Amino acid sequence: MGNSAIQQILATTDEKVKASLTDNTPDFLDGKVDGTSVDVNGSDKLAVLPAGVDHNSLNNYDANKHVDHTAVSISAGAGLTGGGTIAANRSLAVNPNGLVDTTIAAGDEIIFGDVTDSNNPKKDTVQGILDLIPAGGGIPQNIQYFASSGTWIKPVGISRVFVRVWGGGGTGSDGGGGGAGYSEGFVTVTGNVTVTVGAEGNPGGTSSFAGSTTPQATGGSRGLPFGQGSAGGAGGSGSGGSLNLTGMAGVSGSGGQYTGRGGSSPFGGVGGGGNQMAQAGGFPGAGGGNAAGAGGLVIVSY
Repeated sequence: MGNSAIQQILATTDEKVKASLTDNTPDFLDGKVDGTSVDVNGSDKLAVLPAGVDHNSLNNYDANKHVDHTAVSISAGAGLTGGGTIAANRSLAVNPNGLVDTTIAAGDEIIFGDVTDSNNPKKDTVQGILDLIPAGGGIPQNIQYFASSGTWIKPVGISRVFVRVWGGGGTGSDGGGGGAGYSEGFVTVTGNVTVTVGAEGNPGGTSSFAGSTTPQATGGSRGLPFGQGSAGGAGGSGSGGSLNLTGMAGVSGSGGQYTGRGGSSPFGGVGGGGNQMAQAGGFPGAGGGNAAGAGGLVIVSY
């Protein structure tokens, strides 16, 4: 090889040496690595450094791509367990016992899975969660009854109420009057609310709290007289609540021999008796037996 300047060298024991000379043309040279030098063609020698090649001094060396995996760790923070060096796969687990006890505040945040968005993680404040719970922790502290139409006045701090609604009972004739419908459910309130209470009648009136999109119940129908077939009146129906029920129909009369019994209202009054008895329907919402039905009722709890 003479005095040719060698720029790069790669040698392995008993293998040919590949050297790139100053002309940048790779050449294979016959030689042998003896631990301290490479014998080329029995004459020229290439020096082999006893300490080997300094890997970190090579061109294009990037320290960020050559990391000792045992020197890098994943640490488990507060409320977590697991972790370790990246020399192996690691797992982290939630450990509530590792958290510090403290008094929670309304503005503190809670992580939850949003069921309306594929359970993606979201956050809300403690106050936001509390706003979903009725005042008093679900136990009503106040109950207001409306036997006639009026206005419910929203107290300060109340945002949700539980409402129960009965319509008016149907008037009885030869056929018994129909029982009113029933509805109940929670209602979000932002201000005062109009309460409508249905009277008994032909048919009984509709009761509601804030309108048709919240709990409301229609009244029972009138029982027909002897000359019109003596059929009992149909029951009213509930709508807009989490529970909506239909009132019982009045019992048909016998065509002059006896009158039909009035229909009862769900969770409400019992229908008036038949068989020639002139008995009004029981409050709230029941149909009359050859007599008037009962008026409706609205109950607001919060």
